[in-house]
Amino acid sequence: MSVIIRPVSDLSKKVSEIESICFEQNSPVYLTKNGSNHMVLTSHEHYEKLLAQLRLYEKLLLAEAENRRGEMLDFNAVMDEIDAEAAGSSGGNEQKVSY
Repeated sequence: MSVIIRPVSDLSKKVSEIESICFEQNSPVYLTKNGSNHMVLTSHEHYEKLLAQLRLYEKLLLAEAENRRGEMLDFNAVMDEIDAEAAGSSGGNEQKVSY
């Protein structure tokens, strides 16, 4: 993805062109004012994807910290517990799945 940099004055003069870049190219547009960074314009879809990535990275960092502190749970033990709860809530009609 290429970086698109425009002066902030283009926001009023070339709004449809900037909008096209944001939506059709799904790319943010970096706006400058007096030669310095000023703001970034992006589509709502692109913004939501960035937020989702950020949330995922936060969860990964938390998981890594838990792992370092030895706070991780055994996968098979957790799945056995889930299977037991599911079997209890449905009258025991489930098949046991091996992980």
